[in-house]
Amino acid sequence: MNIFVEGIKEGVYLIWQMDPEIIQITLLSLQVSLTALV
Repeated sequence: MNIFVEGIKEGVYLIWQMDPEIIQITLLSLQVSLTALV
């Protein structure tokens, strides 16, 4: 699980460098996913 989270962090960071606006969409998606898991 920890490795999975670290992978997401790196992916999000790379995406954020390319297009900052995408980060908000990604965060919203992650929130929905985490809520669904719980």
